[in-house]
Amino acid sequence: MSAMRDVLTVFQNIWTDFVRVAKKQLQAQKNDRFTRIFFIIVVIGAFGYGGFRGYRWFIARREAKAQKVFLESMQLYMEAKADPSKTEDVLGAFSFGYDQNKSSNLAPFFLFFKSKLLSDQGKHEEALQLMETAIKECTDKTMKQFYEVKFALMKIDLKDQTQKSEGLAQLEKIAVTENSGRDMALYYLGLHYWNADDVAKAREYWEKIPETKEGRIVTRSPFADRIKEKLEQLT
Repeated sequence: MSAMRDVLTVFQNIWTDFVRVAKKQLQAQKNDRFTRIFFIIVVIGAFGYGGFRGYRWFIARREAKAQKVFLESMQLYMEAKADPSKTEDVLGAFSFGYDQNKSSNLAPFFLFFKSKLLSDQGKHEEALQLMETAIKECTDKTMKQFYEVKFALMKIDLKDQTQKSEGLAQLEKIAVTENSGRDMALYYLGLHYWNADDVAKAREYWEKIPETKEGRIVTRSPFADRIKEKLEQLT
């Protein structure tokens, strides 16, 4: 907080100096309308630039604070995977981290991981609500698309047939859209039908997963090996 006060003090001093000089210049040039207008524009522009620099400094400080809290929460999360008795502590850490950093770009990620823990505990409705909120707040386009797939899969795993149908429809929608989550959506759609013993339908989705070609270099999907392993079970 003291650092922020120092920055504001600097801006206030700059503004005071500008006003003092501006008044002096305007008094000397009060008959020159163009000079007065031009000088006012310079004053406002200079102060605006200083404010922009200060705003960038504030954002960087805010994000650094959120990163520290997030890393601490993730450390607890990893510990809880080995010791489930710490799960409630982790849930509290993610809740606290979100509440204290709501304006940060990392805010939705506190909710993503809290949602995962709640889902693992069988608290599916609460987990879905948190995931939905996190997706709405997420500003990272790539991560948002991946978590939209996760959201759909969470619904598919529920016993409620309405929720299952909604999840499947959401996955279908992602699978026909050019975005970062498309390959994942196609893979899990295929897996859904594979588990339902509909091999033909599973193949239909898996064959839509594209290979990226750049010159002679072919980049395979990260799901290619999983699909190959599944299909080899048929031979």
